[in-house]
Amino acid sequence: MTDYLHHLPADESLDQALRRRAAETAGAQPADTQLAVASRLGRILQAGTVVTDAVALAAALFYLDLATDPQLAATAPPILALAWLLLLEAWGGYRRGLGYSLADEAKSVILAAFSGALLLLQFGPALGLATERSSFEAIGIPIALLALSRTVLRIIGDTLRKRRALVRRVLLIGDGQDAEELLENLEAWPGLAIEVVGICADTDESSIRGVPVLGRTRSFNLVTADVGVHTVILAPGSLTPTECSRIHGELLAAEREVILAPNVSQVQAGRISARQLGGLSVLRLVRRYELARRATKRAFDLTGAIFLLVLLTPFLLGVAALIRLDSRGPAYFRQMRVGRNGATFELWKFRTMRDDAEDLLADLEQSNECEGLFKVRDDPRVTRVGRRLRRTSLDELPQLWNVLIGEMSLVGPRPALQQEISRFDDFTLRRLRVKPGMTGLWQVSGRSDASFATYSRMDAFYAENWAILGDLKVLLRTIPVVFGSKGAY
Repeated sequence: MTDYLHHLPADESLDQALRRRAAETAGAQPADTQLAVASRLGRILQAGTVVTDAVALAAALFYLDLATDPQLAATAPPILALAWLLLLEAWGGYRRGLGYSLADEAKSVILAAFSGALLLLQFGPALGLATERSSFEAIGIPIALLALSRTVLRIIGDTLRKRRALVRRVLLIGDGQDAEELLENLEAWPGLAIEVVGICADTDESSIRGVPVLGRTRSFNLVTADVGVHTVILAPGSLTPTECSRIHGELLAAEREVILAPNVSQVQAGRISARQLGGLSVLRLVRRYELARRATKRAFDLTGAIFLLVLLTPFLLGVAALIRLDSRGPAYFRQMRVGRNGATFELWKFRTMRDDAEDLLADLEQSNECEGLFKVRDDPRVTRVGRRLRRTSLDELPQLWNVLIGEMSLVGPRPALQQEISRFDDFTLRRLRVKPGMTGLWQVSGRSDASFATYSRMDAFYAENWAILGDLKVLLRTIPVVFGSKGAY
């Protein structure tokens, strides 16, 4: 980036030059119309949240049938619904911002519905607002209806984000390794729908990982206003504590949303808690009890593998017969893969290629489409039945045997080949801390369409942060991915 302080036109001040550069970059964005649409959609979703909550609460109050007095029956529900909406606000039910998770939203909604119902049961009879419903219904119905309305809205929001119709534009302040890692992480998780429109950093580079540098760190206020972003992310690694404090203080005073990106990579937010040490804010990583977690995961895998094998045995036998009829060779393909702690094991799959596929691999190396592992979209070695099996990932089903005998897990990193391991760096090798899985974060977030950098980052993240509830979520996300056949070849 050119330092405007030393390369200014004679009739232009530093601030004018910085303003012009930011305005030019913002004007060069082809998505100005999309930005307006995204902002409008965001406001509609925010308003829709309040409206759907009000409708859900009104339905709950109608079901509870609180008032016997006709006059009270007409006035009480709107007042109670409004009071309940204020409770939702007090519990953070309308808090929005970068990283606002489903768990945060669920906690706020449940606490607000629960506390509102308890207040109603406790003080309602004294006000002539008694219900004949049970306490379980009085508490459960508001929670269920609010949860339903929020689930529908979250599905709509997630769909819009996946289609890039609802994108959060942010400005990044800082450079160095922290900034690089943040940008790489956002590339690896496109579902977050976060677009970094520019960077303010004290560097001579014109861009970082393809994102334009709009100005020096000192120009952050000017650039933020000109580019028109509400959210700013600080990568504090390149900033002094004094600079960081001054920057976030001024941004908060200007009513901007400020996100601090500490150098705590690959750690799930649920494992971090904030602490205060005098005048210093620190982060504490929550300790996990590995033996109990692994025993639970093994029981989960064993139960799932037994159930699926019993359920799918006739189907598996039918697929094996089709493979034998379609091409010469065995129905199953076995290959050495690398498992937990580097131990090798024999992975089972349905055979989807010609019997001499391994002999032809060297001739196809130059057609490889994925750095770090071998992938070819129109691999000539794939058979007719094999192509259909790969499109739906049904060729992976025999790996239930590997799960049953403890070599694999239902959910985990992709089982890597031995020659791929030799290309992994220390960061990527974290994936070997857990058993490989039949499906995983990488497979449900793009599958073969994902880059090697994305694949390695997601596998390492899973190895550091896996949980049974997370595994259930991945398994549920696997179903539409399989039937959609997106990204598999």
